[in-house]
Amino acid sequence: MWLPAQIGAFAGDMALAILARKGFHLSPTGPVIVAVAAYLVSAPALGDHAPIRMALYALIAVAVLAPSALGDDGWWSRLLSSRPMVWLGSISYEIFLLHVAVLAVAMNLVLRQPLFTGSMIELAGATLASTVPLAWVLHRVTRRRY
Repeated sequence: MWLPAQIGAFAGDMALAILARKGFHLSPTGPVIVAVAAYLVSAPALGDHAPIRMALYALIAVAVLAPSALGDDGWWSRLLSSRPMVWLGSISYEIFLLHVAVLAVAMNLVLRQPLFTGSMIELAGATLASTVPLAWVLHRVTRRRY
């Protein structure tokens, strides 16, 4: 997960910054549809090829951020700036740090299934239900106090 693997998202976000500086605006409907479509394409076998998967993930990241970065103040920006989303954003780094370990524990101890088998919905639910509270605790313990 070092820079070469993330260069697409990095470049896309830099492009958004340049477009924002130039005064471009964008409504969220198109980018949200693009993000959902890219996610759905990345899930099946096509997403098994690392370069394709990385490009699709970069597309998703840019599409999700584009409306807010390019001046939209409609429903998408209101959703992303809602209290629950801001709270999740405040612990997102801790979620990132913990989710893979929690996923492995959830597979073995909670769902009692071999790693990366079974229902994705059950796994996502068990992982999120465990990761979010742990991430909040980690954030509270490790955050800088001014």
